[in-house]
Amino acid sequence: MSGTYPPVAAENTCASLLDGNFNTGAATCSSGEDWIKAIFPKPPCVTSITIAPLQEDTNVWEATNGSGGSVQYSNDDQTWTNCGNIEYVAMQKQKIEIGGVDARYWRLYCISYLGTSSFIFR
Repeated sequence: MSGTYPPVAAENTCASLLDGNFNTGAATCSSGEDWIKAIFPKPPCVTSITIAPLQEDTNVWEATNGSGGSVQYSNDDQTWTNCGNIEYVAMQKQKIEIGGVDARYWRLYCISYLGTSSFIFR
């Protein structure tokens, strides 16, 4: 992750991104360019990615934080390719069809606050 957002008590763990709960996940601060990254030991063939908004504390965090961002992949962690857009809707998962991409590095990227309760690869 590019940074954390202290007012949101996000767990920022792999387990919290896989538990299916909209109240757990990962969140970043608004430091300009923000991302939540997944790194695989070997490049898997990804056909789809499921993401979902983080529904943490609605007093300090909006479910739409991250909308307008993108899903990206890279083989060298330097050059990134967009493969989908983040379009969060409260309490709904978003499945992004990729079509079969082999890459070791994957990230959710946004130039603003970014949060997700799900980051699942198929």
